[in-house]
Amino acid sequence: MHLLFLAALALAATPATAAPILVGEHSFEGVKALGGWNPPANSTAGPGKSTESIPSPWVRTGTGFGSGWTQASQYTTGIPDGDIYAYANAAGNITQTLSATLQADTTYTLTVGVGWRADLPGLGFPNFPGYGIELWAGSTKLASTYSTLQPGGTGALPNTDQWIDVVATYTSPASVTADALEIRLIGYGVQTNYDNVRLDATRVETIPPTIIPPTNPANGVSGVLDYSDFTATFDENIALTGTGTVTIRDLGPGPDVVIDLSGPDPDGSVAVTGPVLTISPASNLVAGNNYAIQISADAIKDLAVPPNAFAGINDDTTWNFTTGSAISLLVVEHSFEGAKSVGGWSGGGAAAGQATVSVPSPWLETGDQGSGWTSTSQYTAGIPDGDIYAYTNGEGNIRQTLSATLQADTIYTLTVGVGYRKDLPGLGFSNKGYGIELWAGTTKLTSTYSTLQPGGTGALPNSDQWIDVVATYTSPASVTADALEIRLIGYGIQTNYDNVRLTAAPGGGDNFTTWISGFDVGGQTGLGDDPDGDGIGNGVENFFGTEPDTFSQGLIAGASNPGAGTFTFTHPQGTLAGDLTAAYQWSKDLSTFHADGTNGDGTSVVFTVNPDTPSPGTTTVTATVTGAATAKLFVRVQVTQD
Repeated sequence: MHLLFLAALALAATPATAAPILVGEHSFEGVKALGGWNPPANSTAGPGKSTESIPSPWVRTGTGFGSGWTQASQYTTGIPDGDIYAYANAAGNITQTLSATLQADTTYTLTVGVGWRADLPGLGFPNFPGYGIELWAGSTKLASTYSTLQPGGTGALPNTDQWIDVVATYTSPASVTADALEIRLIGYGVQTNYDNVRLDATRVETIPPTIIPPTNPANGVSGVLDYSDFTATFDENIALTGTGTVTIRDLGPGPDVVIDLSGPDPDGSVAVTGPVLTISPASNLVAGNNYAIQISADAIKDLAVPPNAFAGINDDTTWNFTTGSAISLLVVEHSFEGAKSVGGWSGGGAAAGQATVSVPSPWLETGDQGSGWTSTSQYTAGIPDGDIYAYTNGEGNIRQTLSATLQADTIYTLTVGVGYRKDLPGLGFSNKGYGIELWAGTTKLTSTYSTLQPGGTGALPNSDQWIDVVATYTSPASVTADALEIRLIGYGIQTNYDNVRLTAAPGGGDNFTTWISGFDVGGQTGLGDDPDGDGIGNGVENFFGTEPDTFSQGLIAGASNPGAGTFTFTHPQGTLAGDLTAAYQWSKDLSTFHADGTNGDGTSVVFTVNPDTPSPGTTTVTATVTGAATAKLFVRVQVTQD
């Protein structure tokens, strides 16, 4: 069976860009072709001369307005645009009615160069008269900026021989009358100069941000770890407003956790990275309890100008969950403090800044590993727990076999602090990465490696920084009770580890019902339902690790070798829910399907599975045909619920 589907892409919102609106004769250069230049009167235009004319489509009201051709005695370094500026020598204004009309949901920005000539104080005009710029639509003044010399004005003044940009802005509402826009440059006395008049319009984005389901944890799930952070991904980049609250509602008998976003709050923190909102309560929640998350309507905004507010969550049904009963498993010497009493310290004894090649029992080491006593030259703010951290200086590991054994239907979460000393770059040692692993007997259950390791995805700490690295594993319904083991891997100089924690929580959430509840499938929650119409039933989507509400790929045919009787195909690789079973089947006619290794009409097909091939997250399967040859071979994945 060959199924080929397109992958859906989430596109980030594109910020609005400003578009210029045509301002005729924005720098008044057209006046060069007009007469009336002085001195002498009626002569042609030239540097240092002026005229009481202004170029069309500008119109002046009153006398004492005109244009000047700048020269070095007026402005040492010239004017903003070209040679000509407009001047105001009296009360009144210079106006221009534009062809553009007022539009709804638009931000208008009027920018005008304003100058004060260097020679005016010597000519008996020691005081700048001020300025005013105005934007109108019909008979309505939309925006204005006046200098501090005008009543109520706030605009800065230019110095002599200086030009400044003066700005006035206006954002229109959702409904407007499409009157023609008009610009007015106001006169107050001798002599205000204007030049380089610009008007930009930016369409205002008015769609508020929304959350893309599922949240983490998904709405309605159970078995959530009581120390979890909670995340929601929006359909565009967002920001906190600096006001409002995020509330973790206790739906049992306990108090709510209310995080005030106006400043640091001891109850927790809320952070934004791009479109992702992360909620981090300061204390663990109560295990085995029901909770809901609410967000006030004044807490989150998008990045539009002006911003649009997230509507918030004001009920207990949009985002709720039940915590599991997680317990902490004993990790002896979890922060390596016992190393203070061992020997081999570099300075003759345990002290800040010293190191030893030993780690405290029951930790064991292979290779060049040991313990260090932190100092401010290594970590400005100290380390996650106590004074001592473990270090790795090369290949090998630090490991501990626990008294706890692997249990069935359990969610294990290994959390380890990983740091990168701030003094290492100066000593010539770059970050070499990290690896944390959880084992049961001879089986590696889970791991997380940094992006510096092949196939690793874990973020790297910056210098002088510690981060928590997490690896999780959900055990199946039947396991061998082997002892659990933690391994901290070394790759070079110098990875630091501290505050090693391992928790276990009931894995009751590891089932198909809980998984499907985390997606917006409109009631199509059956194993064989196909809410996104991609030809892949919900059960197979779970096996593939794809989303049942998003069109995705299925089986993709690969190479065929008739001589060897083999046929390969690939598919996405997920983690199958605990109550589901998946199997590959084959058929000659798409009517009768046979199990792996069984005989059908003299033909047998055996499937060989290679996970994480050719890359992590992809499985390659080889079907080997023996017995009677077949002209056609079809394969499928069958998922059943226990």
